Amino acid sequence: MTIEALLQSNLRREFEAAARSSKQKPVDVLAQLMAEFIESQRDSKLFDAIEREGRKSGYTEDDAVDLVRTYRQQYGEK
Repeated sequence: MTIEALLQSNLRREFEAAARSSKQKPVDVLAQLMAEFIESQRDSKLFDAIEREGRKSGYTEDDAVDLVRTYRQQYGEK
């Protein structure tokens, strides 16, 4: 779908009506949704990179649990 088609669509009209019914400006809601999407994409890429590095390191999830357990025992955290 192109931007032009979206602007003429029922989806846009419904979105505007929903935003207004919650007493918000549609442009503000859209900007917030876009910012959240961008943040989500960045977080996803970071998670994937961390996951790749974790696999390269040879550590397992069980190793991580053991490390946390050991840390808590040494420093008295529960």
